[in-house]
Amino acid sequence: MTPLRMGARFLASLLATIAGRLRHGPLRPTWTFGFEVMARTLRRTGLAIGKLPPLEQRRAWEAIARTQPNRLAKSVRVESVDAGGVPAKWIVPHGVAEDAPVLVYLHGGSYRYGSFASHGELVCRIARDANVRALFVEYRLYPEHRFPAAVEDAIAATRWVLRSVDASRVVVGGDSAGGALTVAVLLSLRDAGEPLPPGGLCICPWVEPTRRGGSMLANAAYDWATPEDFDDWLRTYVDEDQMHDPRFSPMHADLRGLPPLLIQTGSAEMLYDQIVAFAEKAQAEGVDMRLSVGCDMIHDWHTLASMFPEPARAVAECAAFVRERTTAGA
Repeated sequence: MTPLRMGARFLASLLATIAGRLRHGPLRPTWTFGFEVMARTLRRTGLAIGKLPPLEQRRAWEAIARTQPNRLAKSVRVESVDAGGVPAKWIVPHGVAEDAPVLVYLHGGSYRYGSFASHGELVCRIARDANVRALFVEYRLYPEHRFPAAVEDAIAATRWVLRSVDASRVVVGGDSAGGALTVAVLLSLRDAGEPLPPGGLCICPWVEPTRRGGSMLANAAYDWATPEDFDDWLRTYVDEDQMHDPRFSPMHADLRGLPPLLIQTGSAEMLYDQIVAFAEKAQAEGVDMRLSVGCDMIHDWHTLASMFPEPARAVAECAAFVRERTTAGA
C-alpha cells in the first residue's frame, strides 16, 4: 500500500466529496468537509485491502500506519516487556509515576491486524490524559493463530499486571476486537474468583460477530469495511462450533458481576446495533454501564483524534473513565 496509492484514494475522495455536496449535501448530516474526505478515503482503502490475502492485509494496514507519525511519541516512554509470556509494551507518559495505575490495552484489528504503529497514538493519548501507565498487549493474530489464542494472551498479560498491581488500580480496555477481548478478560477473572478491575473500557466492541442485517447493512456505505469482510474475519478465525463462545461473542455471555463499563459506539458504524444490544443486555443483567454514542461517527473514529474534535472528545471521555475508575477507591 504505497503512499502514491493512498494519495490517489485521497484525491478521489476529495473530488467525490465535492461532487456529492454540490448534489445533495454531506454524506452524513454532521460530517464536516474534512471528516467526510477522510471517511471516504478510509472506506476506499478498506475496500482495496479487503481483497488481499490475510497476511497481505496486515502488511498493507501496517504500512499505512507507519506513514502516520505518532504525535505523542515524544511525550511518553515506551519499553518492550514480556508480560507473562506475551509480548507487550509499557507506555509511560512523562510525569506519570512508575507505580501509577495501569490501563491494560487490547488493540483492535479483527484478530488479524493491529499493532503499536496503528494504535499507539490512541493509547498514548488515553494514558497521558488519564495520568496512568498503559500496557499495550501484542497478542497473537490470525492467520498464524486462531481462536482462542488472542483471548489466552489477553488474560495472561492482565494476570501478569495483577501480580504486581492491586486490581483496584487497573482498568482493562480495548477497541473493536480488543473491546470483545476486554469483556473476555473480565469474564475469565470473574469466573476464576479472582479480584476484578474496577472498570472495563469497550470502544466500538465487536460483541456479536454472527449478527447481520440492520446497521451492518445500513451503515456499510459509510464505514471502513463491508459485510463480506466481517463474514471472512468470522469464518477464518473461529470454527463453526465456537462462534457463540462467550469469549469470542460476549453477547452470549452471562454478564452479571462485571465491573462498570464504558461502552462507546458511533451511530454510522456497522457494529452499532450489536453494541447497543450488548449495552442493553449488560444493563439488564445489573452491570453499571454507560453507553456513549458518537453521532454519525464511524468505527474506531477515535484514531482520528489528532485531526478532528469529535474523536478527540471521545478519547477524552475514555481517559476520564479510566482516571475515575482507577481512583474510585483511593
